[in-house]
Amino acid sequence: MNSIIVNRNKKYNGKQTGFYNYKNEPDKFLRIQNIESNLEGVIRFNNKNFEGYDGEKWILFHSVKGEKGDTGDNYYDKFIFRNLSHSLEHGLIFKNDTFIKDENSNDVIETRVLKSGYYNYNNINIKSLEINTLENEIILKSNPLPPMIQDFSSLKIHDLKSYETDLEFKAYGEVNIYRVKGNIRKGQFVVLDLDNNYFCVKSLEYDEMIDNFIEPKQIIGIALEDSLYNSLEKIKVCCRGITTVRCNIDSSKINNHFINNKNIEKIGTLGLIDIEGYAFVSLVKPKEYILGGYFLETGEISENNNLFLFKINF
Repeated sequence: MNSIIVNRNKKYNGKQTGFYNYKNEPDKFLRIQNIESNLEGVIRFNNKNFEGYDGEKWILFHSVKGEKGDTGDNYYDKFIFRNLSHSLEHGLIFKNDTFIKDENSNDVIETRVLKSGYYNYNNINIKSLEINTLENEIILKSNPLPPMIQDFSSLKIHDLKSYETDLEFKAYGEVNIYRVKGNIRKGQFVVLDLDNNYFCVKSLEYDEMIDNFIEPKQIIGIALEDSLYNSLEKIKVCCRGITTVRCNIDSSKINNHFINNKNIEKIGTLGLIDIEGYAFVSLVKPKEYILGGYFLETGEISENNNLFLFKINF
């Protein structure tokens, strides 16, 4: 629809500056004309361009593409994330020295998080560190090792004893870690040896003749882990205290100085050690023998029942 333009004085002038509206419509709009003026801040419409006077010259309002300027600084290369000490083998906070890109090409800063380690105590994983995150602080508190004073008042035999399916036998007392030499079964008595100037343990073996003075048997304890076919480089050994021992089920591993008794009738029965490092009970006391400790439970030693709770005193 064609409409005429009228200014606020209701007189039409196609070039005059002023407020206008279409006929019969209330909305008003501003129209400016082309003028010559040196008044700072004046605007005009000249040759189909809007211009403004800054006190010295007329400046086009129209945006135009100028010459390409120098490349600006790239922040990607300006930010360097530095761990203050690179001499540490562990514990560096920043994972990367600069930004990395994720799957959406976003710039990402990666930092490591604090995490507690665990130690295994009688098949129970116990946190070694408690981490508490506050608004302005991270508090680290180390958890104490299991107490050296053991409380047996609420533990039954089946709580203390270990079984063949356990990856590691329980032990209540002094436990040490040694390198391994040869095959060792959990519950087997082990002796000290040397390997490249390191202490190591191996299974106890000896001939039928026992002479602890000429050929000492330097028993260190009872193995708590299997190391068969060099599966483990080091194992835990119970050197003093209560653990589970593996018993002899083959009388041929006992020499003629003993009378093998498969029946453990009393708590406190002495446990001797056969030529392969397993415990057994003798009906007679020989002149020479290797004592391992004493039994803490009764029962008959058999192929299906050859693990017994034991007190070792080395």
